[in-house]
Amino acid sequence: LLSALESERHPDIAIYKFPPLDEDDLWATWVPDIAIEVVSPESVHRDYVEKREEYLLFGVREYWIVDAARGEMLVLKRRG
Repeated sequence: LLSALESERHPDIAIYKFPPLDEDDLWATWVPDIAIEVVSPESVHRDYVEKREEYLLFGVREYWIVDAARGEMLVLKRRG
């Protein structure tokens, strides 16, 4: 859905606080409030760098990165 990045990302878990406004074009307009990614060895760069930028551009309010290998979770919150 981000044509400049040729992206159609789907988080591992998406949390929506409100119902969609436009059910005809649901996935182009319904932005998750929280996107959660669980890092795997193959997805480290994608989860920490690529998806971080894309979710910000798409309008996700919070992005949680759960990294079991490191035993930590990073929470990024949109401001403003």
